[in-house]
Amino acid sequence: MEPGAYQVRAHIPGGRAWFEAGRILYANPDPTDAERTVLANLNLRLAPFKKGRWKKYSVLDGLPVEKTGRILFAPNAMLWLATINGLSRFDSREFFNITPENGLPVRTAPLDTHRDTNGVFWLGTVDGLWLDNPEDDKPPVRFTTPNLRTDGILEITGTADGAIWWRTQEALVRFHGGHGTEFTNLWRYDNPSWLKSFPQRLAVVGDRL
Repeated sequence: MEPGAYQVRAHIPGGRAWFEAGRILYANPDPTDAERTVLANLNLRLAPFKKGRWKKYSVLDGLPVEKTGRILFAPNAMLWLATINGLSRFDSREFFNITPENGLPVRTAPLDTHRDTNGVFWLGTVDGLWLDNPEDDKPPVRFTTPNLRTDGILEITGTADGAIWWRTQEALVRFHGGHGTEFTNLWRYDNPSWLKSFPQRLAVVGDRL
């Protein structure tokens, strides 16, 4: 090491971590025994590098179908997946599937899903908007609000203020506190194919969409 003043830092997820808040360390050409002892006993604790192991899950493992959409984690570490045949929950051991047999319509195909702060899943499907609360042990129910478009929902999300937003091929809808607002003429609707309509376009920062 060349003589001089140094700081020690490590890259971590989301930023950097400095050794002792960025304390200056001096490297002298002829360090004293005390300085040699300090440098020799620097405690640089780094997480071990693990390559991990990839595993593919399929219908043989319990998935309802081998086509999945949005994937999200609940606070209890449960993994939820939106599939074209219902909502699926995975606890690292087995899958539980909310399908037409559990109360969803036959034409489900959840194109997207959002879990709100109360733990309720909002399922945007080709057959309208459905709500499911896994904690109440009841089948999903259809969400109906006059004058709001809920057919063919392609994307759904929520903002920090508690509002739920969803996008159809023709409109953007905001629902909050029992009231909804529909925004149209935001883009040109030219009847695109379903495949061209799947990409995610909604991004959230706090209470802003």
